[in-house]
Formats: sequence, structure tokens, C-alpha cells
Amino acid sequence: MRFSLVPRQSLTPRCYRCQPALALQGKTTTAAMAPILARLKPTFTSLRYGEPGYVQLSPTCPEEIRTGAEDGSEMGAFSSLRQPQRETNLRTALEEYLRFSLEAGVSHAT
Repeated sequence: MRFSLVPRQSLTPRCYRCQPALALQGKTTTAAMAPILARLKPTFTSLRYGEPGYVQLSPTCPEEIRTGAEDGSEMGAFSSLRQPQRETNLRTALEEYLRFSLEAGVSHAT
């Protein structure tokens, strides 16, 4: 298993850079692990089959999951879309072409 979200106590082959084990490295107490485990839950735009955002990671999904693939894209089926890289490129281009004191933002649409 590589660059995936693997629930704790799952019986899997050896994991490499998987969550939440990667975020829990060095944490030994339950008190230190609990907030990390509570936060590292994937959130999706939609879980209803047939809707445009079906199983697409939500913008509110934890950063470790949204950028946790090998190339810095999101973990999961939509990794090939390279959403985090596209968003970073868009923000960089907007900053480059905006006049002084203007601001732009990115709104996600499904």
C-alpha cells in the first residue's frame, strides 16, 4: 500500500507513507493520537452516485489527504486530475496579473 488512507487496525501489506500512520509518527499516547485521528477523516463533495461531485474530495478535507499522493495531488481516484497543483498554478497566475491592491480568490464549483 502506498500513499493511501488506511484505517487503523487494518490487515494490509506493508504501508508506505499512508495516513493516518504517517501523521501519527512519534505519537505514543492516546491523548496525542486522538485529535489527529479525529481530524484525518476524508470529506467528500457528494456520496450520491450520479451527482457531479461523487466521491470527489471536498475543499474542507484535511490537507494530508488532499495533497498526500506521491506527486502532491490528492489521494484516491481523482489523483490524476492534479487539483492541488492546478489550484496553486491558478493562484500564482492571478497574483502575477492583478494590479496593485486588487485581490482574487478561488471558488470551487462542481
